[in-house]
Amino acid sequence: AICCAINKADVTALAVNGSVDPLYTPYPTFVENFPEDFDGDVYDVEKAKELLAEAGYPNGFKFTMKTTTQSGYSKPAEAIQGQLMNIGVEVNLVTMERGTYLQEVYNNFDYDATIWAVSCDYPNMDDGVYRRFYSGNITPGNNYMQINDPELDEAILTNRTSADPAERAACVKRVAEIIRDEAYCLPLYTSLTNLATNSNLKGVNVNYGSVVDFSKWSW
Repeated sequence: AICCAINKADVTALAVNGSVDPLYTPYPTFVENFPEDFDGDVYDVEKAKELLAEAGYPNGFKFTMKTTTQSGYSKPAEAIQGQLMNIGVEVNLVTMERGTYLQEVYNNFDYDATIWAVSCDYPNMDDGVYRRFYSGNITPGNNYMQINDPELDEAILTNRTSADPAERAACVKRVAEIIRDEAYCLPLYTSLTNLATNSNLKGVNVNYGSVVDFSKWSW
């Protein structure tokens, strides 16, 4: 219900002035085998209200969202807080200094909901997903969402170890489907990393971790 009630376009407009597109997968679009045909979550307030009623909360409920005072986290949190009011869900937004946040959320798993980044420094889904979503990594600073899903684990590990390109591609899509269907988290958008180059240079790319693949560059 919460996923259906969040308009990602409005979130990005407030958080980053609409400079990036909404994201529907738990990994960025530059990863190998990115599923271009993936059907992500849909913004639908009426559906959100129906799901709330089915779950036994026709009048909504309250929860606390913890985040840091950094604008990259506090701004989207404020946008989501406002949007969820439309379905009767009240968000108690708690912003805190980064060190306190990391201790409470990242290390102690002490939170109802939060906003945090999933870094993916290399063009492979495994770089970001294995650390954050694999059940074997439910440790401080890693899978702080405490996700323990055997089917998700299998898809993550198969993508990590298989020599079959088609099998790996299927796993990349399956990971996104499971996280969407189980609502373990809601992807919002990717951050921008700027790189100045000659306008005639082709194939230029740079990812979140400022890692550049020069092999794709050409004149």
